[in-house]
Amino acid sequence: MSGFLLWSFFYGVPLIMGLLGLGCWFALKYKPSKAWGVVLIVIGVMSFFSFIGILYLVAGIMLLNNKYWRDEKNVTQQVFE
Repeated sequence: MSGFLLWSFFYGVPLIMGLLGLGCWFALKYKPSKAWGVVLIVIGVMSFFSFIGILYLVAGIMLLNNKYWRDEKNVTQQVFE
């Protein structure tokens, strides 16, 4: 029984992290916000020892350094919405 619990842990945690990443993607698609980049970085730190965790870290950092946030028109438009 302990083997089943161990393997369900190794399959369950990445599944939950993947679903959180999918939710971030949908949220970013419909309403972009810097907070989702921070959420991706936090998810990446929680699962850092997997390949997906490293990809989440890279995606969060790239999202925060995106040119979209540096454009003054987009930032002021988002504040007034």
